[in-house]
Amino acid sequence: MKAMNFCRIDWKTGGIVIGVLSLIGSFPVSISGDVSVSLHFFIVSGCLLYGIYKEKRDFLLPYLVELIIVLIESFISIVNFIVLKPSDDKSFEGDVYKVLKKPLL
Repeated sequence: MKAMNFCRIDWKTGGIVIGVLSLIGSFPVSISGDVSVSLHFFIVSGCLLYGIYKEKRDFLLPYLVELIIVLIESFISIVNFIVLKPSDDKSFEGDVYKVLKKPLL
């Protein structure tokens, strides 16, 4: 089977780069205080790297599921911030809400 490439980078190499960056990115979460989330991201990134190195597809699945969950959570957060009106508390009026409140002309 011919190896697949994307922009002259092998898929395996790209997966390793993403896995290492995810692994490194799990450490700032532990610095901010939530160790359980950091451990979770560390394990999921480790599964991705192990699956790539040993060519075991089953170990790639936790990373893909986590990626989908994070994308859905991010989309919901963005929609919540932009579309929904903040509470009546005047102390919080985000920059995006101020821009949306202004008339266009």
